[in-house]
Amino acid sequence: MRFGIENFTIEHVKLKIGEHELNYEIDKSFFEHFGYVDLLDAYFKSTVKLNISDNMMVADIKSVGWMSFDCDRCLASIKF
Repeated sequence: MRFGIENFTIEHVKLKIGEHELNYEIDKSFFEHFGYVDLLDAYFKSTVKLNISDNMMVADIKSVGWMSFDCDRCLASIKF
């Protein structure tokens, strides 16, 4: 997947009052964009549910996935 931060921008001012659901797929390039270089690989599916009212926005964010690192102690690759 080619990373672009604009793919993760929520233009909340354009959303109408009510419930909205947004789905994202996040991989290693997302973390690299923010300077996290210790990560070997990653993949997450995330769902953002927004409930917008006149004066408030509530976000419910759920993610399922994994990421892998090298262990600092034994240098083995560990997948979480």
